Amino acid sequence: AQVGHLPPQVVAVIKGRRAPAAQLQHGADVGRHRIQNRFPIFGGPVDPSLGGLVQTHAGRDITLMQVVGRSLVGQHVRHDIPPDQLRQDLGDVAQQTHREGSFFLAGLSQWFLGRVLELGRVARVWGALAAVTGGHLAARMELGVFGVILSTATFPLVLALFLWLQKSPGNRRSVLLGASLAVLAFGGQGYLQAGAGMVFLLGLLGLRVFYWNPGQARFFRYFGKSLLLAAILAAPFLIPFIHFLPNFGKTIDPSFSAAQSMGLSALNLVINDYGFYKIEALGRPAFPAHYILYIGWIPVLLAILAMRENFKTERGEQVFLLVVLVFTAFWVGSAGFLKLLIRLSPITWFDQFLMGLRFPSFMLGLAIPPLLALSAIGADRLLQQKTPELSLGISNSEAKEAAFKFPLTWLLIPVLALAIQSEFEMNSRFMVTTPIAPHVELVMQGLDENLSDSQWVNLPFGEQFWIQPALGRGYKIGFDFTRTWTWPERLPPSPYLEINYGNPPPGLENISVVAGLQLHRSTSGPNYARVEHDDGTFSACTAQSAWGNIDVRCTLNRPGTLRVQEYVFSGWRARVDGETAALEESVWLEVGLPAGDSTVEFRYRPWDAPLGILVSLAGIVWAAWDWRREVRETAEKIDPE
Repeated sequence: AQVGHLPPQVVAVIKGRRAPAAQLQHGADVGRHRIQNRFPIFGGPVDPSLGGLVQTHAGRDITLMQVVGRSLVGQHVRHDIPPDQLRQDLGDVAQQTHREGSFFLAGLSQWFLGRVLELGRVARVWGALAAVTGGHLAARMELGVFGVILSTATFPLVLALFLWLQKSPGNRRSVLLGASLAVLAFGGQGYLQAGAGMVFLLGLLGLRVFYWNPGQARFFRYFGKSLLLAAILAAPFLIPFIHFLPNFGKTIDPSFSAAQSMGLSALNLVINDYGFYKIEALGRPAFPAHYILYIGWIPVLLAILAMRENFKTERGEQVFLLVVLVFTAFWVGSAGFLKLLIRLSPITWFDQFLMGLRFPSFMLGLAIPPLLALSAIGADRLLQQKTPELSLGISNSEAKEAAFKFPLTWLLIPVLALAIQSEFEMNSRFMVTTPIAPHVELVMQGLDENLSDSQWVNLPFGEQFWIQPALGRGYKIGFDFTRTWTWPERLPPSPYLEINYGNPPPGLENISVVAGLQLHRSTSGPNYARVEHDDGTFSACTAQSAWGNIDVRCTLNRPGTLRVQEYVFSGWRARVDGETAALEESVWLEVGLPAGDSTVEFRYRPWDAPLGILVSLAGIVWAAWDWRREVRETAEKIDPE
């Protein structure tokens, strides 16, 4: 592929970095399992048959290959690399940029939250540093689920803009809040979105009950506009989601067995022993990334100090709201509020949705931004107090006394620095990368030798460090690998190839051993696209699939029905030899074919995504008009003429 030069800025990013996998051997919905039935995934030694190359403890990112030295060299790109490889390399760099961007967003948002609260410079900066180094962000890296990290990082921005709008409702602030809510809706896998909705609902209820006044009506009106704008801007996600929602199935847990009680989960704020999280204790499973919230005792004590604020003042109202948000985040994250809703709700599908939030502990991270805001208020209160000054100086008989004076409150600054250091020492363990094991590339080469077109491939269950290399080669990864939801009444597609540590599953046979892993192949041959004849026999076809486009070529000595192992859904269209063809009634893509040579094109062109984009564009126009309108109205107030 002739790809030419890269911009120097991109090369500068690529040259000094390792692209993160942002993946781990243990996903959010992957249970405890063993490697070769010998070693547990949490702790323990590595598999000696693999030369010590497989990590088996869930405390690290499993990384991708280093970009430099592969396809991106100096300020040029090799001309002979395949497009898939280039796409993987650039995607790796983008992943790292997204990860670091999320941490930057979290810190900047926490700083802005301090600005909205009118805190001093030291308190604002300290709060931002505490947010970046907090366990609610860093520990989630252990899972490699980028959406959870992005959602957690976006929440303090939403909170800051919410408080900003409350102080002085207006169009521009409403637009900014709506845009941040749209970002929150886009980023994540449901836990943080559902949790944020419940936390804000309870927070608004507290404001309505304890601080209602006629002026609040204006705020609620603008807040409603923000919610509407957020829904419109997020339409490219929301409309397809709602369209597909009836087909969405998920394992439920009515008892929320993975939830930790509210009181015990609060202890995670101050427990900094990583080994303690790797054992079942305090009513929680041994899933460290689900529960670590460590920020330390100093921020907690400062937050308690902030609660001494006079609740009748404007600052007191803000403190009250922050306290309510912290409390409700722990209530929601410990499943207490979820259980209450289930008991009160008469709607079955709503109950099942709530029961599908099987790991509510992810939502505990929503408590940290308002808690750190309270901590910053407490720190600022101490720093602003008038205290005696300490004088340091020297004098002698021949010189006047030279003294340096500083307030005793300055002694708080080393204490604040100690809090950041404590957070960093505990949580930096999750921000590491290691080179991908050489055996992964050997296994990929073994798969390459057995693949000539698009086929489903199953990878070792739960070991997510295989994902990026496999996607870089254009493999179709089996559905049972990482997906935590199901399509009811539809079975996953049958794999053509599978690699694992044991015997071949039914329908597969072992063909080789690569780097200690077993490589299995379907006994019925290539099965992604094949034609079934009336007598029950099959004829294999060749297929290439990418980005909703599937091209199939078949050579048949008799007619039959082409079946491609892709689920049918509204938006799929088929053409046979250039002519429109009707899809058969089936869960798979199926069309009838005559004898001879045939070329079949399947195209996925759904209506919901383009409609969502159009709605979102309309929302952008509305936001720009609303923004401009406030600027114009402000100018008219200053100069009526």
